[in-house]
Amino acid sequence: MAGLDGQVTPLNASALIYNHHGEYLLHLRDMRHGIWAPGCWALLGGGHEPGDRTPQATILRELKEEAGIAPQRLEAFLDEEVHDADGLTVPVRIFAALWEGDPSRLPLTEGVMLAWFPPATVPRLRLGGGTLDLVQRHARLAAMK
Repeated sequence: MAGLDGQVTPLNASALIYNHHGEYLLHLRDMRHGIWAPGCWALLGGGHEPGDRTPQATILRELKEEAGIAPQRLEAFLDEEVHDADGLTVPVRIFAALWEGDPSRLPLTEGVMLAWFPPATVPRLRLGGGTLDLVQRHARLAAMK
């Protein structure tokens, strides 16, 4: 969706969830044909639905629906373009979300599981899209604070 300034406002949103230990919460996606990044570790998130007034509203709804997560802090991290399962370019707003919790206790409604990973482990995982770059960028910025 384009605003009056001609800038595209992403309708999809994802969350780069981190904790105070410097770990990142990743989502193991289903191994189903026709979905984006099947069988890969990725960020939680999804697309705009009627009633979502902003990308922030979209990600808060998606986190609650997919995993029952209510982050303690949420801030826009960056906008990027990704290719969906059909190869179309889709603008996505990435949020950095602080959450301290046990993923094994969450009511996961999509995918296989959620798990915490330190940044050094993430490159060894089968990842979807730009997940590795996002984790590394965020980890570098967090280390500078």
